[in-house]
Amino acid sequence: MKRWVILVLLTGLFISLSGCSGGMADTRQERKHRIERIFESDMKQIVDDWDTIWLNDRSSRLTWWATE
Repeated sequence: MKRWVILVLLTGLFISLSGCSGGMADTRQERKHRIERIFESDMKQIVDDWDTIWLNDRSSRLTWWATE
């Protein structure tokens, strides 16, 4: 009987510590702020990628000057 009580208490402790959610609930303002930060970060990455594409553009073979 003593083992069962300890087992039930430990099981209840583990279940209560693990929980069903990923943490504290976010408010509407916190979610909005997080989405804005993610969007801003994505836009910066897109601009960096676009700049990289233009900077890595190969020179044409139709130039008058040697490219090497």
